[in-house]
Amino acid sequence: MYHIFSIIREMVKKINPEIEMEIFMMETNQVNIEVRDQQIEYFNLAEKSGVGLRIFHEGKLGFAYSSDISEDGLKKMAVRALDNRKNVVEDGCNGLAKIKQKNRMKDIKVKGIYSGNLRKITIDDKINRVKEMEKSALSYDKRIKKILYSCYSDEESRTSIINSLGMEKSYWSTYCSIGVGVLAEENTDVQVGSHGQEKISFADLNFDGVAKKAAQRAVAILGARKVKSQKSTVVFPPLIACNFLEVLSNALCADMIQKGKSLFKDKIGKKISSPLITIIDDATLSGGIATFPFDDEGVPSQRNVLINKGVLKGYLYDIYTARKDNTQSTGNASRGYFGGLPSPAPTNFFIEKQNVTRKEIIEKIKSGLYVMNVMGMHMVDPVSGDFSVGVEGLWIDEGIFSYPVRGITIAGNVIELLNSIEEVGNDLTFYDNFGSPTLKISEISIGGE
Repeated sequence: MYHIFSIIREMVKKINPEIEMEIFMMETNQVNIEVRDQQIEYFNLAEKSGVGLRIFHEGKLGFAYSSDISEDGLKKMAVRALDNRKNVVEDGCNGLAKIKQKNRMKDIKVKGIYSGNLRKITIDDKINRVKEMEKSALSYDKRIKKILYSCYSDEESRTSIINSLGMEKSYWSTYCSIGVGVLAEENTDVQVGSHGQEKISFADLNFDGVAKKAAQRAVAILGARKVKSQKSTVVFPPLIACNFLEVLSNALCADMIQKGKSLFKDKIGKKISSPLITIIDDATLSGGIATFPFDDEGVPSQRNVLINKGVLKGYLYDIYTARKDNTQSTGNASRGYFGGLPSPAPTNFFIEKQNVTRKEIIEKIKSGLYVMNVMGMHMVDPVSGDFSVGVEGLWIDEGIFSYPVRGITIAGNVIELLNSIEEVGNDLTFYDNFGSPTLKISEISIGGE
């Protein structure tokens, strides 16, 4: 990595020694497996690496990237970055993180982001576990007629940053995921169900549990019917709540605030939800999918409380957006891959749990909807917060599940929904980097018959 930096630095210095520069590098080893009918449908082993170069001078940013890290490839990338800088408008908020680390490159380890056991699991073992997962889903219920997919993927990666201000940082991380999709059939009714799981360690993946959950979700909706249009209590289990959290996280990113594309603009210090709600973004969370020692600009990871007992406390910042608001980065710069520029993004983003169980929440409901699937979350208006989405689920009568429902919608406003949360469960569950307990919303408009 230092050799790569040296080649580019020497070239750039000859042009102008005052130019600041940064190399961001990602190296990954990936495995992807998909099984169908006990046969390997897709298999891929891949090693990828590449660098992104940012240069800054007099408020102008030049950027280029390359997967060719030969000396010639690096020099060509530097020329592109220098040329690109000429065509941008000067902006005083551009610049490197003012964080210096004099030590030479060395890996930085954070608890719970790397599993060394991943290398010890053979490819055959991984394929066999995926085949077993497919069998488990198919055997769950005789109404499961087909497995649409049964898949596994993992990644071991190294992220490195080095810049002209003396920053030299690097860390390794791992990631594993599994997923199953099934088709259930009864008489003429056909339903699809799916489920997945993401972990840092292979040993933490529950292949059988994921298979059964996917099958359960498909079977549960068989024979579903509509209900009358009404206003009713609605329960979001963790998976559905996480779908809404993803919308919230985007609206809490500083770039969206600054562009006027967020319903949370100008609401710092104001009550925006039920006092039961505390939302945290925590890049230091042990075992979290989005845990890291520093973000993609080298800013140390942080735990940020964004909503505290219903009151909005802050936004997610990278260096550029922080300078625009005359504040500090929250350590939320994310690039996605080496060819992307940093922008604010959530890390481990979750609602803090309370003490009540999901069973206790449901038992107290006289009549209401337990949502199992939601369609159309991308249609939520980011500025007004208005939404209308299709849902499927189970109808609750006198504290028990009575019958499945589908072909209905729920509609409202995100702020109103947040303020209508009257119970928060103790079952905090993460799906990828979003986590939530079960939520009970006192009243939502349901569109049906």
